[in-house]
Amino acid sequence: MSNGDHSSIAVCDLCLNNEIHETVNLGFLYGLSLISPKQDILFYADEGHQEIIKTNTKTQGLNLEQIRYIHIPSNLNASYWGYILSYIRIKRILDHLIQLEVKKLLILSSVDFQRLILKKLLKRKCYQGITCCFVMHGDLDCLISPKHKSQEVQEVAGTYFWVEFYFNFKNYLKIRIKYALKKCQNYLTPKINFKAHLLANHSSQIRYIVLAPHILTQLSNYIDTDYLAFHYVPHPAVFRKPHSLPQYTPSKKLKCAIFGYGNPPTLFDLNRRLAQLWQTPADQKEDLRLHDLAHHLEIRMISSNHQGTEAFSWVSTPIKGRTLNRSEMEELIQDIDLLLILYESHRYQLSCSGSIIEALSYQKPVFFLDNPCIRSFNTTDQPIGQNFGTIQELALGLLNYIHNPEKRTIELEKFRQNIMYYRPQVDIKLNLSKLRLALDLKDHSSV
Repeated sequence: MSNGDHSSIAVCDLCLNNEIHETVNLGFLYGLSLISPKQDILFYADEGHQEIIKTNTKTQGLNLEQIRYIHIPSNLNASYWGYILSYIRIKRILDHLIQLEVKKLLILSSVDFQRLILKKLLKRKCYQGITCCFVMHGDLDCLISPKHKSQEVQEVAGTYFWVEFYFNFKNYLKIRIKYALKKCQNYLTPKINFKAHLLANHSSQIRYIVLAPHILTQLSNYIDTDYLAFHYVPHPAVFRKPHSLPQYTPSKKLKCAIFGYGNPPTLFDLNRRLAQLWQTPADQKEDLRLHDLAHHLEIRMISSNHQGTEAFSWVSTPIKGRTLNRSEMEELIQDIDLLLILYESHRYQLSCSGSIIEALSYQKPVFFLDNPCIRSFNTTDQPIGQNFGTIQELALGLLNYIHNPEKRTIELEKFRQNIMYYRPQVDIKLNLSKLRLALDLKDHSSV
Protein backbone atom coordinates (compact mmCIF):
# COMPACT_ATOMS: atom_id res chain seq x y z
CA MET A 1 0.00 0.00 0.00
CA SER A 2 1.43 3.33 -0.98
CA ASN A 3 1.39 6.28 1.37
CA GLY A 4 -1.11 8.96 0.48
CA ASP A 5 -3.68 6.54 -0.92
CA HIS A 6 -6.72 7.91 0.86
CA SER A 7 -9.05 5.31 -0.63
CA SER A 8 -7.51 2.55 1.51
CA ILE A 9 -9.46 1.45 4.55
CA ALA A 10 -8.74 -0.03 7.94
CA VAL A 11 -11.01 -2.56 9.65
CA CYS A 12 -10.81 -3.33 13.35
CA ASP A 13 -12.43 -5.71 15.82
CA LEU A 14 -11.71 -4.61 19.38
CA CYS A 15 -13.56 -7.39 21.20
CA LEU A 16 -13.30 -10.85 19.69
CA ASN A 17 -10.71 -13.60 19.89
CA ASN A 18 -12.87 -16.52 18.74
CA GLU A 19 -15.54 -17.57 16.22
CA ILE A 20 -18.24 -15.10 17.35
CA HIS A 21 -19.32 -12.74 14.52
CA GLU A 22 -17.18 -14.71 12.06
CA THR A 23 -19.93 -14.62 9.41
CA VAL A 24 -20.73 -10.91 9.58
CA ASN A 25 -17.06 -9.90 9.82
CA LEU A 26 -16.10 -11.99 6.80
CA GLY A 27 -19.04 -10.47 4.94
CA PHE A 28 -17.82 -6.93 5.57
CA LEU A 29 -14.24 -7.78 4.62
CA TYR A 30 -15.38 -9.45 1.40
CA GLY A 31 -17.64 -6.52 0.56
CA LEU A 32 -14.80 -4.04 0.99
CA SER A 33 -12.57 -6.18 -1.22
CA LEU A 34 -15.19 -5.97 -3.98
CA ILE A 35 -15.54 -2.20 -3.64
CA SER A 36 -11.76 -1.63 -3.78
CA PRO A 37 -10.18 -4.79 -5.24
CA LYS A 38 -6.79 -3.15 -5.78
CA GLN A 39 -6.53 -1.49 -2.37
CA ASP A 40 -5.07 -3.05 0.74
CA ILE A 41 -7.37 -3.60 3.71
CA LEU A 42 -5.71 -3.32 7.12
CA PHE A 43 -7.42 -5.73 9.51
CA TYR A 44 -6.66 -5.12 13.20
CA ALA A 45 -7.94 -7.95 15.39
CA ASP A 46 -6.94 -10.60 17.88
CA GLU A 47 -4.84 -13.35 16.31
CA GLY A 48 -7.39 -16.01 17.30
CA HIS A 49 -10.21 -14.26 15.44
CA GLN A 50 -7.98 -13.57 12.45
CA GLU A 51 -7.13 -17.27 12.12
CA ILE A 52 -10.83 -18.13 12.03
CA ILE A 53 -11.41 -15.51 9.33
CA LYS A 54 -8.51 -16.94 7.30
CA THR A 55 -9.88 -20.48 7.63
CA ASN A 56 -13.39 -19.43 6.60
CA THR A 57 -11.98 -17.46 3.68
CA LYS A 58 -10.43 -20.66 2.34
CA THR A 59 -13.56 -22.70 3.10
CA GLN A 60 -15.69 -20.22 1.13
CA GLY A 61 -13.19 -20.13 -1.73
CA LEU A 62 -12.77 -16.34 -1.52
CA ASN A 63 -9.85 -14.30 -2.78
CA LEU A 64 -8.92 -11.82 -0.05
CA GLU A 65 -5.23 -11.43 -0.72
CA GLN A 66 -5.37 -7.66 -0.18
CA ILE A 67 -6.07 -8.07 3.55
CA ARG A 68 -3.09 -7.21 5.76
CA TYR A 69 -3.49 -8.84 9.17
CA ILE A 70 -2.27 -6.79 12.13
CA HIS A 71 -2.55 -8.41 15.55
CA ILE A 72 -4.04 -6.58 18.53
CA PRO A 73 -5.18 -8.40 21.69
CA SER A 74 -8.94 -8.35 22.23
CA ASN A 75 -10.26 -6.65 25.34
CA LEU A 76 -13.68 -6.88 26.98
CA ASN A 77 -12.40 -5.95 30.43
CA ALA A 78 -14.71 -3.13 31.52
CA SER A 79 -12.74 -2.35 34.68
CA TYR A 80 -10.65 0.79 35.02
CA TRP A 81 -7.56 -1.20 34.04
CA GLY A 82 -9.43 -2.42 30.96
CA TYR A 83 -10.14 1.20 30.04
CA ILE A 84 -6.43 2.00 30.17
CA LEU A 85 -5.51 -1.00 28.01
CA SER A 86 -8.13 -0.09 25.41
CA TYR A 87 -6.98 3.53 25.35
CA ILE A 88 -3.37 2.50 24.66
CA ARG A 89 -4.31 0.04 21.91
CA ILE A 90 -6.82 2.32 20.19
CA LYS A 91 -4.34 5.21 20.19
CA ARG A 92 -1.71 2.95 18.61
CA ILE A 93 -4.14 2.03 15.85
CA LEU A 94 -4.95 5.68 15.14
CA ASP A 95 -1.26 6.62 15.12
CA HIS A 96 -0.61 3.81 12.64
CA LEU A 97 -3.41 5.08 10.39
CA ILE A 98 -1.97 8.59 10.47
CA GLN A 99 1.44 7.22 9.54
CA LEU A 100 -0.05 5.37 6.54
CA GLU A 101 -2.45 8.22 5.69
CA VAL A 102 -5.49 5.93 5.91
CA LYS A 103 -8.66 7.97 6.39
CA LYS A 104 -11.39 5.34 6.81
CA LEU A 105 -11.83 3.07 9.83
CA LEU A 106 -14.57 0.45 10.16
CA ILE A 107 -15.05 -0.95 13.69
CA LEU A 108 -16.66 -4.39 13.43
CA SER A 109 -17.14 -5.05 17.16
CA SER A 110 -16.86 -2.68 20.10
CA VAL A 111 -18.44 -1.92 23.44
CA ASP A 112 -19.54 1.39 24.91
CA PHE A 113 -16.33 2.38 26.72
CA GLN A 114 -14.24 1.62 23.62
CA ARG A 115 -16.49 3.83 21.50
CA LEU A 116 -16.18 6.61 24.08
CA ILE A 117 -12.38 6.37 23.95
CA LEU A 118 -12.31 6.39 20.15
CA LYS A 119 -14.64 9.35 19.80
CA LYS A 120 -12.70 11.31 22.40
CA LEU A 121 -9.40 10.65 20.61
CA LEU A 122 -10.85 11.61 17.23
CA LYS A 123 -11.53 15.11 18.59
CA ARG A 124 -7.78 15.69 18.68
CA LYS A 125 -6.49 17.77 15.81
CA CYS A 126 -4.04 15.10 14.62
CA TYR A 127 -6.86 12.57 14.11
CA GLN A 128 -9.55 14.83 12.66
CA GLY A 129 -8.97 13.56 9.13
CA ILE A 130 -10.10 10.03 10.09
CA THR A 131 -13.71 8.93 9.63
CA CYS A 132 -14.85 6.10 11.90
CA CYS A 133 -17.89 3.88 11.38
CA PHE A 134 -19.13 1.52 14.11
CA VAL A 135 -21.08 -1.66 13.32
CA MET A 136 -23.69 -1.87 16.08
CA HIS A 137 -24.79 -5.19 17.56
CA GLY A 138 -26.81 -6.30 20.59
CA ASP A 139 -25.97 -3.46 22.95
CA LEU A 140 -28.32 -1.14 21.04
CA ASP A 141 -31.12 -2.99 22.84
CA CYS A 142 -30.05 -1.11 25.98
CA LEU A 143 -31.79 1.95 24.56
CA ILE A 144 -35.19 0.32 25.01
CA SER A 145 -34.88 -0.31 28.72
CA PRO A 146 -31.56 -0.57 30.56
CA LYS A 147 -33.38 -1.81 33.66
CA HIS A 148 -35.10 -4.53 31.67
CA LYS A 149 -31.75 -5.50 30.14
CA SER A 150 -30.19 -5.79 33.60
CA GLN A 151 -33.14 -7.81 34.85
CA GLU A 152 -32.86 -10.11 31.84
CA VAL A 153 -29.19 -10.79 32.59
CA GLN A 154 -30.03 -11.62 36.21
CA GLU A 155 -32.87 -13.93 35.16
CA VAL A 156 -30.67 -15.79 32.71
CA ALA A 157 -27.89 -16.09 35.30
CA GLY A 158 -30.42 -17.42 37.79
CA THR A 159 -31.74 -19.98 35.31
CA TYR A 160 -28.19 -21.10 34.59
CA PHE A 161 -27.63 -21.62 38.29
CA TRP A 162 -30.63 -23.88 38.77
CA VAL A 163 -29.97 -25.85 35.58
CA GLU A 164 -26.34 -26.40 36.56
CA PHE A 165 -27.33 -27.21 40.13
CA TYR A 166 -29.84 -29.80 38.91
CA PHE A 167 -27.21 -31.69 36.93
CA ASN A 168 -24.19 -31.00 39.13
CA PHE A 169 -25.37 -31.36 42.71
CA LYS A 170 -21.91 -32.49 43.88
CA ASN A 171 -20.40 -29.22 42.65
CA TYR A 172 -22.87 -27.07 44.58
CA LEU A 173 -20.28 -24.83 46.28
CA LYS A 174 -18.35 -24.20 43.07
CA ILE A 175 -21.54 -23.33 41.18
CA ARG A 176 -22.76 -21.07 43.98
CA ILE A 177 -19.49 -19.10 44.01
CA LYS A 178 -19.59 -18.78 40.23
CA TYR A 179 -23.16 -17.47 40.39
CA ALA A 180 -22.27 -14.96 43.13
CA LEU A 181 -19.34 -13.64 41.10
CA LYS A 182 -21.64 -13.07 38.13
CA LYS A 183 -24.02 -11.04 40.27
CA CYS A 184 -21.34 -8.82 41.83
CA GLN A 185 -19.43 -8.19 38.59
CA ASN A 186 -21.62 -5.18 37.78
CA TYR A 187 -20.54 -3.44 40.99
CA LEU A 188 -16.89 -3.46 39.84
CA THR A 189 -17.64 -1.91 36.45
CA PRO A 190 -17.88 1.85 35.83
CA LYS A 191 -21.43 2.76 34.84
CA ILE A 192 -22.05 4.26 31.38
CA ASN A 193 -25.35 5.70 30.20
CA PHE A 194 -25.83 4.14 26.79
CA LYS A 195 -27.73 6.97 25.11
CA ALA A 196 -25.36 9.56 26.56
CA HIS A 197 -22.33 7.69 25.23
CA LEU A 198 -23.78 7.77 21.69
CA LEU A 199 -24.25 11.54 21.91
CA ALA A 200 -20.90 12.25 23.58
CA ASN A 201 -18.25 13.82 21.32
CA HIS A 202 -20.31 13.20 18.21
CA SER A 203 -19.08 14.83 15.01
CA SER A 204 -19.15 14.38 11.25
CA GLN A 205 -16.27 11.91 11.70
CA ILE A 206 -18.60 9.37 13.35
CA ARG A 207 -21.03 7.02 11.61
CA TYR A 208 -22.93 3.88 12.59
CA ILE A 209 -24.20 0.78 10.80
CA VAL A 210 -27.20 -1.35 11.78
CA LEU A 211 -27.81 -4.75 10.22
CA ALA A 212 -31.58 -5.07 9.74
CA PRO A 213 -34.31 -2.70 8.49
CA HIS A 214 -36.49 -3.05 11.58
CA ILE A 215 -33.63 -1.60 13.67
CA LEU A 216 -33.47 1.70 11.81
CA THR A 217 -37.26 2.03 11.94
CA GLN A 218 -37.47 1.41 15.69
CA LEU A 219 -34.29 3.28 16.55
CA SER A 220 -35.75 6.61 15.47
CA ASN A 221 -38.13 6.36 18.45
CA TYR A 222 -35.19 6.65 20.85
CA ILE A 223 -32.48 8.73 19.15
CA ASP A 224 -32.01 11.08 16.21
CA THR A 225 -30.66 8.60 13.66
CA ASP A 226 -30.05 11.29 11.04
CA TYR A 227 -27.97 13.45 13.38
CA LEU A 228 -25.94 10.46 14.58
CA ALA A 229 -25.50 9.21 10.98
CA PHE A 230 -26.99 5.74 11.31
CA HIS A 231 -27.04 3.69 8.11
CA TYR A 232 -28.62 0.36 7.24
CA VAL A 233 -26.45 -2.32 5.65
CA PRO A 234 -28.07 -5.78 5.47
CA HIS A 235 -26.33 -8.31 7.70
CA PRO A 236 -23.63 -9.20 5.14
CA ALA A 237 -23.72 -12.80 3.97
CA VAL A 238 -21.36 -14.61 1.63
CA PHE A 239 -23.24 -17.35 -0.20
CA ARG A 240 -21.51 -20.14 -2.04
CA LYS A 241 -22.33 -21.09 -5.59
CA PRO A 242 -24.49 -22.59 -6.93
CA HIS A 243 -27.39 -20.58 -5.53
CA SER A 244 -29.96 -23.11 -6.71
CA LEU A 245 -31.96 -25.12 -4.20
CA PRO A 246 -30.38 -28.55 -3.50
CA GLN A 247 -32.51 -31.67 -3.46
CA TYR A 248 -34.31 -32.13 -0.14
CA THR A 249 -34.83 -35.65 1.18
CA PRO A 250 -37.07 -35.70 4.26
CA SER A 251 -36.09 -38.05 7.05
CA LYS A 252 -38.42 -40.29 9.03
CA LYS A 253 -37.31 -38.58 12.23
CA LEU A 254 -37.81 -34.82 12.61
CA LYS A 255 -34.30 -33.39 12.86
CA CYS A 256 -33.88 -29.95 14.38
CA ALA A 257 -30.75 -28.06 15.39
CA ILE A 258 -29.49 -25.28 17.59
CA PHE A 259 -26.83 -23.54 15.51
CA GLY A 260 -24.30 -21.33 17.28
CA TYR A 261 -24.52 -20.17 20.87
CA GLY A 262 -28.29 -20.58 21.22
CA ASN A 263 -30.27 -19.79 24.37
CA PRO A 264 -29.74 -22.61 26.92
CA PRO A 265 -32.36 -21.56 29.52
CA THR A 266 -35.09 -21.40 26.88
CA LEU A 267 -33.96 -24.67 25.31
CA PHE A 268 -34.16 -26.31 28.74
CA ASP A 269 -37.73 -25.04 29.09
CA LEU A 270 -38.62 -26.32 25.60
CA ASN A 271 -37.24 -29.79 26.34
CA ARG A 272 -39.06 -29.91 29.68
CA ARG A 273 -42.36 -29.09 27.97
CA LEU A 274 -41.73 -31.62 25.19
CA ALA A 275 -41.20 -34.30 27.83
CA GLN A 276 -44.44 -33.37 29.59
CA LEU A 277 -46.50 -33.22 26.39
CA TRP A 278 -45.15 -36.52 25.11
CA GLN A 279 -46.42 -38.21 28.27
CA THR A 280 -49.93 -36.83 27.74
CA PRO A 281 -52.08 -39.44 25.93
CA ALA A 282 -54.41 -36.81 24.44
CA ASP A 283 -51.52 -35.36 22.47
CA GLN A 284 -50.34 -38.64 20.97
CA LYS A 285 -51.40 -41.29 18.56
CA GLU A 286 -51.60 -44.81 19.95
CA ASP A 287 -48.66 -46.13 17.93
CA LEU A 288 -46.41 -43.25 19.02
CA ARG A 289 -46.96 -43.76 22.74
CA LEU A 290 -45.00 -47.00 22.63
CA HIS A 291 -41.75 -45.25 21.73
CA ASP A 292 -39.43 -42.81 23.39
CA LEU A 293 -39.58 -39.31 21.89
CA ALA A 294 -36.00 -39.83 20.67
CA HIS A 295 -37.36 -42.27 18.07
CA HIS A 296 -39.20 -39.39 16.40
CA LEU A 297 -37.25 -36.23 17.24
CA GLU A 298 -33.64 -35.11 17.36
CA ILE A 299 -32.48 -31.70 18.55
CA ARG A 300 -28.85 -31.54 17.51
CA MET A 301 -26.51 -29.15 19.30
CA ILE A 302 -24.27 -27.64 16.62
CA SER A 303 -22.78 -25.60 19.40
CA SER A 304 -20.24 -25.71 22.19
CA ASN A 305 -22.87 -24.65 24.73
CA HIS A 306 -25.11 -27.58 25.68
CA GLN A 307 -25.95 -26.77 29.31
CA GLY A 308 -29.13 -28.34 30.62
CA THR A 309 -29.56 -30.89 27.82
CA GLU A 310 -28.20 -34.01 29.53
CA ALA A 311 -31.53 -35.36 30.78
CA PHE A 312 -33.27 -35.38 27.40
CA SER A 313 -32.61 -38.40 25.18
CA TRP A 314 -33.64 -36.64 21.96
CA VAL A 315 -30.93 -33.98 22.35
CA SER A 316 -27.67 -34.98 20.68
CA THR A 317 -24.28 -33.33 21.09
CA PRO A 318 -21.93 -34.79 18.45
CA ILE A 319 -18.95 -32.69 19.57
CA LYS A 320 -18.50 -31.77 23.22
CA GLY A 321 -16.06 -29.75 25.25
CA ARG A 322 -14.72 -27.43 22.57
CA THR A 323 -15.68 -24.88 19.96
CA LEU A 324 -16.75 -26.29 16.60
CA ASN A 325 -15.03 -25.03 13.48
CA ARG A 326 -17.00 -23.99 10.41
CA SER A 327 -16.35 -27.22 8.49
CA GLU A 328 -17.68 -29.30 11.39
CA MET A 329 -20.76 -27.11 11.69
CA GLU A 330 -21.46 -27.39 7.97
CA GLU A 331 -21.16 -31.17 8.06
CA LEU A 332 -23.52 -31.47 11.03
CA ILE A 333 -26.21 -29.24 9.52
CA GLN A 334 -26.50 -31.08 6.20
CA ASP A 335 -29.36 -33.47 7.11
CA ILE A 336 -31.19 -31.07 9.45
CA ASP A 337 -34.85 -30.33 8.65
CA LEU A 338 -35.16 -27.03 10.48
CA LEU A 339 -33.35 -24.68 12.87
CA LEU A 340 -34.72 -23.65 16.26
CA ILE A 341 -34.22 -19.98 17.14
CA LEU A 342 -35.23 -19.57 20.77
CA TYR A 343 -34.90 -15.85 21.47
CA GLU A 344 -37.85 -14.29 23.29
CA SER A 345 -39.91 -11.29 22.13
CA HIS A 346 -37.83 -8.74 24.06
CA ARG A 347 -34.62 -9.89 22.37
CA TYR A 348 -33.18 -8.34 19.19
CA GLN A 349 -35.60 -5.42 19.07
CA LEU A 350 -32.74 -3.12 18.01
CA SER A 351 -30.26 -5.72 16.76
CA CYS A 352 -29.98 -8.63 14.36
CA SER A 353 -29.26 -12.26 15.19
CA GLY A 354 -26.72 -14.02 13.01
CA SER A 355 -28.73 -17.23 13.40
CA ILE A 356 -31.24 -16.13 10.75
CA ILE A 357 -28.39 -15.51 8.30
CA GLU A 358 -27.09 -19.03 8.96
CA ALA A 359 -30.58 -20.36 8.19
CA LEU A 360 -30.57 -18.51 4.87
CA SER A 361 -27.02 -19.65 4.10
CA TYR A 362 -27.79 -23.34 4.59
CA GLN A 363 -31.37 -23.07 3.33
CA LYS A 364 -32.92 -24.36 6.52
CA PRO A 365 -36.46 -23.36 7.59
CA VAL A 366 -36.86 -21.99 11.11
CA PHE A 367 -39.16 -22.48 14.08
CA PHE A 368 -38.77 -19.41 16.25
CA LEU A 369 -40.18 -17.52 19.20
CA ASP A 370 -41.68 -14.25 18.05
CA ASN A 371 -39.24 -11.35 18.01
CA PRO A 372 -38.83 -8.39 15.63
CA CYS A 373 -35.57 -9.56 14.06
CA ILE A 374 -36.60 -13.03 12.88
CA ARG A 375 -40.13 -11.86 12.12
CA SER A 376 -38.81 -9.36 9.55
CA PHE A 377 -37.54 -12.31 7.47
CA ASN A 378 -40.76 -14.30 7.83
CA THR A 379 -43.49 -12.47 5.94
CA THR A 380 -46.99 -13.88 5.65
CA ASP A 381 -46.81 -14.14 1.86
CA GLN A 382 -43.39 -15.84 1.77
CA PRO A 383 -42.71 -17.46 5.16
CA ILE A 384 -39.46 -19.30 5.80
CA GLY A 385 -40.76 -21.05 8.90
CA GLN A 386 -43.24 -20.79 11.74
CA ASN A 387 -43.55 -18.10 14.39
CA PHE A 388 -44.67 -19.07 17.92
CA GLY A 389 -45.75 -16.80 20.74
CA THR A 390 -44.74 -19.12 23.59
CA ILE A 391 -42.48 -22.08 24.32
CA GLN A 392 -45.59 -24.23 24.84
CA GLU A 393 -46.85 -23.39 21.34
CA LEU A 394 -43.45 -24.16 19.82
CA ALA A 395 -43.35 -27.54 21.57
CA LEU A 396 -46.82 -28.34 20.23
CA GLY A 397 -45.68 -27.26 16.76
CA LEU A 398 -42.81 -29.75 16.83
CA LEU A 399 -45.11 -32.55 17.99
CA ASN A 400 -47.57 -31.62 15.24
CA TYR A 401 -44.83 -32.18 12.66
CA ILE A 402 -44.04 -35.55 14.24
CA HIS A 403 -47.70 -36.63 14.05
CA ASN A 404 -48.14 -35.31 10.47
CA PRO A 405 -45.08 -36.23 8.38
CA GLU A 406 -46.78 -35.49 5.04
CA LYS A 407 -47.72 -31.99 6.15
CA ARG A 408 -44.17 -31.54 7.44
CA THR A 409 -42.62 -32.48 4.10
CA ILE A 410 -44.87 -30.14 2.11
CA GLU A 411 -44.42 -27.15 4.42
CA LEU A 412 -40.65 -27.51 4.82
CA GLU A 413 -40.19 -27.68 1.05
CA LYS A 414 -42.26 -24.51 0.62
CA PHE A 415 -40.23 -22.73 3.30
CA ARG A 416 -37.00 -23.74 1.58
CA GLN A 417 -38.21 -22.33 -1.72
CA ASN A 418 -39.08 -19.04 -0.02
CA ILE A 419 -35.60 -18.84 1.49
CA MET A 420 -34.20 -18.40 -2.02
CA TYR A 421 -36.24 -15.18 -2.27
CA TYR A 422 -34.59 -13.66 0.80
CA ARG A 423 -30.99 -14.60 0.08
CA PRO A 424 -30.31 -11.75 -2.40
CA GLN A 425 -31.52 -9.25 0.21
CA VAL A 426 -28.53 -10.03 2.46
CA ASP A 427 -25.97 -11.11 -0.14
CA ILE A 428 -23.12 -8.62 0.31
CA LYS A 429 -22.36 -8.66 -3.43
CA LEU A 430 -25.80 -7.17 -4.07
CA ASN A 431 -25.56 -4.56 -1.29
CA LEU A 432 -22.26 -2.87 -2.05
CA SER A 433 -23.97 0.47 -2.69
CA LYS A 434 -25.34 0.50 0.87
CA LEU A 435 -21.93 -0.34 2.32
CA ARG A 436 -20.27 2.31 0.16
CA LEU A 437 -22.80 4.93 1.31
CA ALA A 438 -22.40 4.04 4.98
CA LEU A 439 -18.62 4.42 4.81
CA ASP A 440 -18.64 7.30 2.31
CA LEU A 441 -16.41 5.31 -0.03
CA LYS A 442 -15.71 5.81 -3.70
CA ASP A 443 -16.28 2.95 -6.15
CA HIS A 444 -12.93 1.45 -7.20
CA SER A 445 -14.32 -1.86 -8.47
CA SER A 446 -13.68 -0.95 -12.12
CA VAL A 447 -10.32 0.72 -11.57
